[in-house]
Amino acid sequence: MCGIGGVFFTSDSSCEPLNTPLERMARQMHLRGPDDEGYYLGAPYDNCFRGDETSLELRAGQEHISQVSRPCEVGLVHRRLAIIDLSLDSHQPMASADGRYVITFNGEIYNYRDLANELEKRGVRLRTKGDTEVLLELYALLGDGALELLNGDFAFAIWDKKEKSLFCARDRIGIKPFYYVNDNELFLFASDIKTLIASGLYTPDVNIDGLALSFAFGMSPRPVTAFSSVKALEPGTWMKVSKQGAVEVKRYWNIPVGTQDRTMTEGDALELIEAELRQAVILRTHADVPVGVFMSGGIDSTLISALAFDQGASAEAYTLGFSKGSCIEDEVEEASVIARHIGIKHNVRSVDPREYLQEIESSSLGYEEPFYSVSPNYIVSKFVAGKGVKVALNGLGGDELFAGYDYYKWCKVWEGMKSFRGLARFGQLMPSSRLKRVCGYLGCDSATSLHSLLFLKMPVDDLNSLFNQRIGVGFDPVECVSELYAQQVPCSSAVEALSYMDLRNYVGNHHVERTDQFTMMNSIEGRFPFLDHNMIEAAYTIPAHLKLKNNERKYLLRKLSRKFLPEQALEMPKKGFSFPLNSWMKKELAEYVRDNLQELGQMGVFDPSTIERWYSEYRQGRRPYTQIWQLVSTNVWFKNFVSSPSFGD
Repeated sequence: MCGIGGVFFTSDSSCEPLNTPLERMARQMHLRGPDDEGYYLGAPYDNCFRGDETSLELRAGQEHISQVSRPCEVGLVHRRLAIIDLSLDSHQPMASADGRYVITFNGEIYNYRDLANELEKRGVRLRTKGDTEVLLELYALLGDGALELLNGDFAFAIWDKKEKSLFCARDRIGIKPFYYVNDNELFLFASDIKTLIASGLYTPDVNIDGLALSFAFGMSPRPVTAFSSVKALEPGTWMKVSKQGAVEVKRYWNIPVGTQDRTMTEGDALELIEAELRQAVILRTHADVPVGVFMSGGIDSTLISALAFDQGASAEAYTLGFSKGSCIEDEVEEASVIARHIGIKHNVRSVDPREYLQEIESSSLGYEEPFYSVSPNYIVSKFVAGKGVKVALNGLGGDELFAGYDYYKWCKVWEGMKSFRGLARFGQLMPSSRLKRVCGYLGCDSATSLHSLLFLKMPVDDLNSLFNQRIGVGFDPVECVSELYAQQVPCSSAVEALSYMDLRNYVGNHHVERTDQFTMMNSIEGRFPFLDHNMIEAAYTIPAHLKLKNNERKYLLRKLSRKFLPEQALEMPKKGFSFPLNSWMKKELAEYVRDNLQELGQMGVFDPSTIERWYSEYRQGRRPYTQIWQLVSTNVWFKNFVSSPSFGD
């Protein structure tokens, strides 16, 4: 995994020197790729250049990027976190054998060895032992058709010298990030928004509708962001930008809804899951550096740990717990029981919750948009990195594919209310906010809308009262998400529809975004076996009634887990791991909260009286702490990202 970025001037009149913007981008991405640094500049140079942290062996043969100052049409930058083929041969940006294409690539192609064999059968002579060259030569041979052959997590850009076009693509689920700004004369892209700002070619400003959506759902639904002009390339999509500024976008993969095999038996389903998950784990334990597993006491991460160990991988398990005396629940006991049963080496870090208080401000940079809570991802990544681990497997995806959340139990109730939708809508006139919300759920016309309503953090009336500047006319967050994700999606059941939205709006926008930011802040690559596209395609062929059998969440995974995990572990209630943020806000962080709310009220975007009222309601126990923390994090975001950003300095 690495950091990538680039600049493409789609108008000759706007060309300018790119050495300084690219160097600033590289400095910002240092932690994404501390092992190497490289640059490519197009015409009039058409050459690769080194930076301050380029590998020593390459420095003698390359001119330093700072020494070139003529305007040029395109520039690419790469920061490397060396995972596969640690040699200098896989240095990037990399040119194809015929010299036509140049790539900057972030991620891993897990089936690259099989693809390399196929290329060699076609007469392609590979110079390296890594996946970057395989991807590049496959694209040179097949164009965008290469994407369908890839099993991996990736985001990349390929410059075509002949066509003078830039081809960009992102993996199927969006595990690797790709952000861009396109103003018709300049196309700017990077692995994160901080790097776009660091370039100095983009001046950050607020997208009011995007910010409102981040308040509504905790994160703006991609491709929307809270930044004006900044978009995310959608998962499973490629984009081609021409020298004339024309942009072509095409989706090459969709979540495979409507593919349930209703003749499948429970035994068949269990065999299918085990086979696909085993293969996904095998592929993701291949690395030329140490591999670990983030292991909680839950089924998903422990099953991944068990399969990794069962297949002879040398991966070790890592678990966070709270120090004695903190009186906060964790899952260390559950994880320890499982680790002993599996036989895997188990590393536990006991955290004093107050440690995180010292990281609040710095870790906030990992949230590139305001967020309603704090994540342990930063601390666990820091722990694993301290052990010399560069790759960490994660159990994300099990709940989303196999009906693991409580709201999946709502499906039968919601489907049973089909004849009473109109009556349920009348319930929204009730004075009780709780009853109004329940009736809102039951009155939803589709399961995809039900999912969005379940995830809505605050009603539209609250959003309208909060923002000084009017949000878009007729602004409806649920409808926005529906238009982005749920148009013409032929889901065959409510369970499948919720799973689809979990992957598109929850995993794709929340989970992988946070995990990427915090692992890469500690120079670690996260890998997700459950999110292997073959695993996903297999899971969607399994009938919904097997995933939620007898109204038991994650029925199939629980049954499969009995083959590897002790019954004691399966019977333990899931407790999770979360910091006591609400308590901190009332005690240790009380002054921090008040100061940030006061500053936010002076920004001009929000109504100060509404902020004051919300805070008063919170102290009276009438408003959730998450909404107040979202305001606090918004002020921190304004200061760090909009008002006075210092990225790339």
